[in-house]
Amino acid sequence: MKRLISGLLVALSLVLFTAPISAQDDGALPTIAEIVTTDERYSLLFSAVQSADPVILEVLSDAGGQLTLFAPTNQAFRNLASFFETDLETLLGDPAIVTELLLYHVAPAALTAGQVAELDGGAMETLSEARVRVNVVGGVVRLNDIVRVIAPFDRPASNGIVHTLSDMVFPFTVQDALEAMRGTASTPDAADPAPTAQTPPRVTFGSGQEAGGMGGGVDTTDGLQLTGAEIHADAPQSEIITVATFADRLTIAGRVASDSRYSTLRDLMLAVAPDYIDLLNSADVDVTLFAPTNSAFVVTLNRLGLRVDDLLAEPTIARQIIAYHLVDGALSARDIRASAGDSLNSALLLNGAETFIGVDTDTGRVRLNQSVFISTPDRGATNGVIHTIDGVLIPPAILEALAADG
Repeated sequence: MKRLISGLLVALSLVLFTAPISAQDDGALPTIAEIVTTDERYSLLFSAVQSADPVILEVLSDAGGQLTLFAPTNQAFRNLASFFETDLETLLGDPAIVTELLLYHVAPAALTAGQVAELDGGAMETLSEARVRVNVVGGVVRLNDIVRVIAPFDRPASNGIVHTLSDMVFPFTVQDALEAMRGTASTPDAADPAPTAQTPPRVTFGSGQEAGGMGGGVDTTDGLQLTGAEIHADAPQSEIITVATFADRLTIAGRVASDSRYSTLRDLMLAVAPDYIDLLNSADVDVTLFAPTNSAFVVTLNRLGLRVDDLLAEPTIARQIIAYHLVDGALSARDIRASAGDSLNSALLLNGAETFIGVDTDTGRVRLNQSVFISTPDRGATNGVIHTIDGVLIPPAILEALAADG
């Protein structure tokens, strides 16, 4: 960041404006700075610009530039402060942090929403030294797989384009500085809750528990066959990096913990398999996770006449179901499609025996166990890959036990 700012300082005069810039009234397009300073939705963004290094305002005001600003709303700033358990005064009171945050929200080219969407699966350069990952999920553009680009977008400026963000992204370079603010809020704002990273307790890896009524005929032990699990068993637990951090730092556990679509899976793992979360946060593994969405749990469990509470009441069976969604090695959607007509060896061991996931493409789409489809493939992570699925994979032995129980 210092190198970048030094270069900008050479190219631009440093004049700090302490009052909002007046929007042009002669029919000409406003600059990006004028949009920020005249739109109430961005009033906290304007405060951040005033707090930051003067070069930020100069860049956003430069009529000769062509930039894209991803403008966080006022609520986005409140959410970030709440997430780090601080207040806006503290957050905006550190010019170095604010400057780095703002640089990370500006791309060095004028990109329409359509052009940003074309970067799906790739990364976008910013004025920071870090890049932002771009994904399109259900027609919605997300930055770092978490933060949505929302209306208004494609707002033209004389020196670029402005899009709006639902939350703030931040690069890993300011992660420690933001964490240092934690707990400094004078009065947390209850109206603006934000998700909180949870640190699961340590438990013995691969432990079995007694099963009760549901599927009582199922083996009461579970184990995983994953490369690196042995290393992980004795390794200290590492911090799970979650919401809006630089995408290249997110483990599989970080992605699951950060994405609201997987909140049922996350909560289930926290309740019955916190050691699996630790495993999926480890750099020692290379894993494929088939991740059911919240609606996938609802649909599948309804078909079986069950609820999530029923799974919570049977922790061993719940652990086995979670383990059945893991495959050793990072398999791309192409790798999985190539195994059509065969099966994948899941990580779950039942009574020491391997379990398998059937793969076919009879419908043209990749289907698992003839019932579950991959809806969003190839979500990368530092220790593997995630494929979002529209149903829950149930080990055949558990299905048989459920059928026997009526």
